[in-house]
Amino acid sequence: MVEGNNKQMRFAILVSSDQFFDGIFQSALLKENSNGSYDVVRPISFGDFVTEELNETEKLLVKKTTNYLPETIFKLFVRKSKYSISTYNTEMAKMKAVYDDKANLRRNESIFAKILNYIDSQAKEIYSILAANPDILLAVRQPHAKQILQSDIFTITGEKSVVHPKFSYLPDGSVRYSMSISHSGQIIPLSNIERKDVKVVCTNPCMAVFMLENYAFTYGSRILVFENAKSTILNPFFSKPYIEIKQENVDKYCRSFISEMLSKFDVILEGIISETVNVFPTLRLTIDKSLNNQSILRPTVEYRFKEEDANENNNITFKYNLDNSAKGIEYVGMADGRPKFFIVKRNTDMENSILEDVLETGLTKYDNYLICEDNSSEHNIYQWISDYNGLIDNVIIDAPNFIPLEPRLVYHHDVIGDWYDLKMFVEVGNEKIRFKEIAMLIKSGEHIFHFGDGRFFIIPDIWFTTYADLAKVASASKTDDVRLHRSSTALLETVLEKKEIPTLTNVNVEVPEFVNASLRKYQVEGFHFLVNHYISAIGCILLDDMGLGKTLQTITMLAYVHRESVERRKRQPIPTSAPSDTTQMTQRSLFDDFEPTPVAEQNIPSTNDETKNLQASLVVVPAALLTNWRREFEKFCPSLTVYTHAGKERKKNLKFIFKTYDIVLVSSNLFQKDSHLFVEMMPETVVIDESHKLKNANTKFHQAMRGIKPHFVVGLSGTPIENSIVDLHSQFAIVNPYLLGSLSDFKKTYMKGDEISAESREAIGRIIAPHTLRRTRNEVLGDLPQLTEIVCSLDMDDKQAEMYEIEKSAARNEVMKIINSEDSGVKALTALIRLRKLALHPKMYEETYNSDNPKTRWIIDFLKEVQEEHHKVIVFATFSTYFNYLAKELEAADISSVIFTGETKNPDQVLDKFQNDDSVTAMLTTYQKGGTGLNLTAASYVIHAEQWYNPQLTDQATARAHRSGQTKPVTSYHLLLKDSIDEKIYNLAKKKRDVANGTLDMAKMSAEMALDLI
Repeated sequence: MVEGNNKQMRFAILVSSDQFFDGIFQSALLKENSNGSYDVVRPISFGDFVTEELNETEKLLVKKTTNYLPETIFKLFVRKSKYSISTYNTEMAKMKAVYDDKANLRRNESIFAKILNYIDSQAKEIYSILAANPDILLAVRQPHAKQILQSDIFTITGEKSVVHPKFSYLPDGSVRYSMSISHSGQIIPLSNIERKDVKVVCTNPCMAVFMLENYAFTYGSRILVFENAKSTILNPFFSKPYIEIKQENVDKYCRSFISEMLSKFDVILEGIISETVNVFPTLRLTIDKSLNNQSILRPTVEYRFKEEDANENNNITFKYNLDNSAKGIEYVGMADGRPKFFIVKRNTDMENSILEDVLETGLTKYDNYLICEDNSSEHNIYQWISDYNGLIDNVIIDAPNFIPLEPRLVYHHDVIGDWYDLKMFVEVGNEKIRFKEIAMLIKSGEHIFHFGDGRFFIIPDIWFTTYADLAKVASASKTDDVRLHRSSTALLETVLEKKEIPTLTNVNVEVPEFVNASLRKYQVEGFHFLVNHYISAIGCILLDDMGLGKTLQTITMLAYVHRESVERRKRQPIPTSAPSDTTQMTQRSLFDDFEPTPVAEQNIPSTNDETKNLQASLVVVPAALLTNWRREFEKFCPSLTVYTHAGKERKKNLKFIFKTYDIVLVSSNLFQKDSHLFVEMMPETVVIDESHKLKNANTKFHQAMRGIKPHFVVGLSGTPIENSIVDLHSQFAIVNPYLLGSLSDFKKTYMKGDEISAESREAIGRIIAPHTLRRTRNEVLGDLPQLTEIVCSLDMDDKQAEMYEIEKSAARNEVMKIINSEDSGVKALTALIRLRKLALHPKMYEETYNSDNPKTRWIIDFLKEVQEEHHKVIVFATFSTYFNYLAKELEAADISSVIFTGETKNPDQVLDKFQNDDSVTAMLTTYQKGGTGLNLTAASYVIHAEQWYNPQLTDQATARAHRSGQTKPVTSYHLLLKDSIDEKIYNLAKKKRDVANGTLDMAKMSAEMALDLI
């Protein structure tokens, strides 16, 4: 009831008609009369002032009914010109004429059809509101009527109404089609109701107001809703009692229209035979495309049976969508003079059971189709078909052109020397495809192989892991065949049977008794790794962290290699003098300032005995480590005869040396210089310490290494990759040259330009895995004293900060100018060096600088403190000139230190003094000189005065102190100037450490990276 000025007014929903629509909902205000009738005061629409006095439900209905107004429909669907009622009527008449033209095949796509759909959607929403609010007055408003009578009022019931089509077969062979409806148990023939007494407010499903008061039914006028029927099915029967189908059209009518009606409605049949059959359902899954072009499975249910006494071709199949409740209907023609239909009885329980069986295999139902639970890739649905085709009871899968067979890799191979020539094919049914074609798809991540005739099959998911590495090699091959060296065990294992694979020797030999060391368990494993590769003559790289004893493991392996020579010398006394051509032979280090060692003390065997059959093993080490290696041989295996190729008096007759000694020890620099002497040698074993120095295949050192022909090569490195994955290839080009192929093939197979994907890194890792051994300090040295890493952030001195800001701006501008030039990376590094020097010590940047230096001040304060407790400290930096400034300031602070750089004249004495002289507190050394190969366990503190781009070099430097043999806890300090390049490099190094640990790969310096660091 409306309050205020409109008292005694009542809100109502009226159903009216116009020339275009049969039934339209309208909001109105009514005034009740004493006789029970109502006067229509006014229709109301959204925005009228009177709506403010309505309740929320009434306001909502007003808003919904406003959507029926001509102005609204004109705005939504016409929009050709300014609205007027005449323009509206003209345009609507044109559109309705198009829709009413039954010959127009696209009438259902016309604008008027869209308007009807719009009206239907509004009617359904309004009906839902009215059904939930039965107190709202509902009435039919007759055309132009100003009064609502009691007979015009109707109600809503939630009960659904049902249509009952009726088909009667008459003696003359015709069929009569009539229609009834039922509601609340009463059947009403439509022929009894006049069209004027029906107002259709929604066409699909049919929703209409039936004015039944006029027909003496037990209930009054109300809206009837026919859930599965459109209004068009009812309309013909308001004007006539039935439709008659002549005899000549009956057969066609039965096959089409009556069959469709039987499948949807409860049809009444007179004179027509219908036989219900009970058969089991089958679920047919048909491959299809969704609206977004995604491959899906469209499910349909089929009921198949064969008519009794019928021939072989008279099988009957009922098909319908899974969610459709329609019955299966099949018209089979005349039987006993009457039309006959078969009606299948649906078994929904079994249908659902079959669907559940399907969904348990990894499919999920979405709308009216099925997709894979993992629907990320197009091929997944076909992979599912391959996996389950024919395996689920009562399920048929239709996938035209798809071959649901598992492909099979077939091969045969020839062994030619150390090479395996593999001829590989993939068989799918009777088809045979070259493996190279499949390999190219695997490499690119494509799962579907297409034949020229449109057929296709799925490459199994497991092939993308099992054959991924082989596919990279095969797709890069210049021929259809794949040629693999016997060292490529990881690749060969993916194809060949175990008995065909050239496996590495796997023997656990005893550590030679003349090795003076007790090897840890992991060191014994490393020894076995090296020995088994030696026996198999397949090169390898020992990648243990610094400080784990790679030198000891290698010396133990060399002791095994030359064990027979040692044993023979034990049985045959060693002469106290050597032939004249060996009397001057001495074992020298890199440095020339020590006295020659007598021949007898070197255990040089006589050239007249038979104690030496093998050629000597060649050990190539950085110059700074030559003395350390010599000492390690003396310490751990003095029984081996060692010739140190060094000094001005080094021998030129290396053929004699290699026949006479067990070990030839040489620095990498001198090996390169004397490569013409080594080129004809055939060492039993070549050991390359710090093998990452081979990273550039164009260097003279790398070229010199390619000139010798050893039986076996082993590389030693804690940082096999410093800049690029190509570093690793360059090392294996010497150590195991056939494992990764040529550099061009390697790049073609695994790289895109200078970039390498994580997948390719993993593939390379799998290939080299059998021939690399890497243990970290944390894994195997659990009993080592604790290592503590501390980052110290220091504030710049004001003057230093001012200088740094000026240089930073200049460096940024400089890099921006050359960012696109070919040598931009080199020039960018030069700009970074200036910033690094300024951050380390301003005097390195400007000699006249005389203010405080925070790093030097921190180091002096720290060293004073630890000096009192007699601890030793290693200070690392990149620039050796820094130590000239630092040493003077330490001396002024009464702190004793030694400098160990490439310019040090007596390195052995310096190392010995630091290790053993308690008066020395600090050793100042560069990463390049002191960061690798040294055993400096006397130190318990490490200071990194500046940061380096390669975190592994920093870790190696720390490992000089924190290594096997250390008994004290070690603390490592990283000195970082706030807001400087120190922090940027440190953070970059952290990121690179994450990459290196997983993939042994690092990024190259570029101008863009330099800008980030600046």
